[in-house]
Amino acid sequence: MRLPPGLHALLPPLSSLPLPPPPPPALLRRLHPLLKVPVRLAPFPLQRRLLERLLRDTFQAHAAQGRMRFLHGRWVRFQVTDLNTGWNFSYSALGPIVADSLLQPDVTIRGDMSAFVALAQQEEDPDTLFFQRRLVIEGDTELGLQVKNLMFASDLPPLAKELARAATAYFRQLEKA
Repeated sequence: MRLPPGLHALLPPLSSLPLPPPPPPALLRRLHPLLKVPVRLAPFPLQRRLLERLLRDTFQAHAAQGRMRFLHGRWVRFQVTDLNTGWNFSYSALGPIVADSLLQPDVTIRGDMSAFVALAQQEEDPDTLFFQRRLVIEGDTELGLQVKNLMFASDLPPLAKELARAATAYFRQLEKA
């Protein structure tokens, strides 16, 4: 839904809005497995559309400079272990491609959601995440390292920043629980 032109200027940016207070620790521990279900149950076309938009916005500057060519015809699988799901990703001249198929990826980067969020937000050094085995590369290691370095060198677009900010707050509360 588009807002009338003058109304948008009156609304505060999403990043300035406070997050709601966290739930009590005991409730958070019980709800944690249930909070993962919506991601797995979301229809793949919806997941693909969101992921392709986030990838396009994130890597737009790199693509314009030809830095995404190394992924043409190559497939990377991001396997999110605690969500029990994953996505296959490639890049073409037309932009990002997210596939939900049984294709054999060239490389798989596997880890839990908090590790991927920490990598995307540049909160932790990517090498630390790999040395601690929070993220694991399987398959074409050279390709995996290129993807990891590209992810770490990219600034998140506003939508991804908001999603990552909420996820980070959630994971911090979960650690306290």
